[in-house]
Amino acid sequence: NGGQLADKIVEFEPSNMYHSYTVINNLGFRSLPQKINPLLESIISSNVKRIKSSELETYSYMDERFVDVVSLLQKITQQAEANQQEKYNEFVNFFNTFLVHSLKQDGTLLNPSQRRKKLCGLGLFLPRSKNELDKYRYLQVFSDLRLVELFEAILFSS
Repeated sequence: NGGQLADKIVEFEPSNMYHSYTVINNLGFRSLPQKINPLLESIISSNVKRIKSSELETYSYMDERFVDVVSLLQKITQQAEANQQEKYNEFVNFFNTFLVHSLKQDGTLLNPSQRRKKLCGLGLFLPRSKNELDKYRYLQVFSDLRLVELFEAILFSS
């Protein structure tokens, strides 16, 4: 099946081709909105002014900025004092159990000074500007998930 094939690719991929190599269970994406949106809504409706976007650990790929989705949600939930630890834990459990089929860490693609702590396996595009966000706004992920509202609240609010 597709998972087995992906596992074989991961098994034989040289470590200099990745930092972390993630195989996603695509069927799990169907449930992503119902699992992540309650957490995003609780963050958006909390004290988002307390969120310091400059403290988010980001990385660059192809001149765009990304963030580890689990560490982002953990950091902004804490900073916004969104009393939603249960929703956060529920999302992380869903993520680890139903969304990620397999994850291989410790690739050597990045030089040691660029390597970060262990990543969850799923990077999230983090726009630097509204124009950058508008470039991808047509993608279904932005209509299914409350990411645009989250980005506007924590990155572009004055």
